[in-house]
Amino acid sequence: MPDTTTTKTAGPSSPPEVDRVAASRAAVAARRARAAVKADIASGVRSPLDVLRVAYEAPEGVEGRLRVPEFLTSIPAIGATKSARIMQDLEIATSKRLGGLGRLQRRRLREFVAEWIATHGGTGDRLVVLAGPTAVGKGTVAGYIRRHHPDVRLSVSATFISPRSSMRKAACSWARPMIRSASSWAFSTIRSPSALIRFAARTSTPRGSKR
Repeated sequence: MPDTTTTKTAGPSSPPEVDRVAASRAAVAARRARAAVKADIASGVRSPLDVLRVAYEAPEGVEGRLRVPEFLTSIPAIGATKSARIMQDLEIATSKRLGGLGRLQRRRLREFVAEWIATHGGTGDRLVVLAGPTAVGKGTVAGYIRRHHPDVRLSVSATFISPRSSMRKAACSWARPMIRSASSWAFSTIRSPSALIRFAARTSTPRGSKR
């Protein structure tokens, strides 16, 4: 009589249990982190260029996981309609994240953001003051920055105090216009909201930063 006993074969291993609570908490934390980045851009706490830099350096980080439409609409004066048009011009799909952009897409987006910031009065720009004693290389550093980062702008100051001889003979061409001598009358003619970013008069000596 044939043996009718059947052997039960083991089926494929079942997938491990998923901790749905932990996954949900992680997703909520990630959304909150991205929302914080967008809020910082909108309020001017962070520059959009700084967010792009971090996203490109760490594609899997918070900034890198931010979708391009969310990034663009967090910039003041850019809404959903304008964002869609910008992405079409830059040839970027609406589903793309900052960290997932290709090399050319990254460059096009960065150039657009830099131009937008310059056109709209430096939305979210960060002021950097390069200071140090004489002959420590400030001009070399500033020259390198201006050559390799053309989006960084130089603030030119104006006053009617005559520059010192060391300023007149500055070796770095970028340093020469930092202080432009002008008469008190000439200074008063440029003292207007359209000509100066800021103005101050201390010890009867007016100073201002030109646009």
